[in-house]
Amino acid sequence: VVDDIVKYYFCIFKNLILMKKNAIKQLELQIDELLHISRLMYEENILLKTRQIAWLTERAKLVKRTDLARSRIETMLARLKQLDNE
Repeated sequence: VVDDIVKYYFCIFKNLILMKKNAIKQLELQIDELLHISRLMYEENILLKTRQIAWLTERAKLVKRTDLARSRIETMLARLKQLDNE
């Protein structure tokens, strides 16, 4: 009878150890997945920042070109008014 009780508790103890190992393995898998997602988000963030810089640079060029065009048009309008007044 004592032998059966020892075997019973040994079996329970063995199952608890297996459950803990499975829980630890599951936790390791979740941590690995979080690390992978974190890396992907980091890389995506770098890409988005690079695109933002490119768009801001393009916008600055377009603003400069728009200002130059506006200045030329204003100059041409002033000349036309001057010619019209003569």
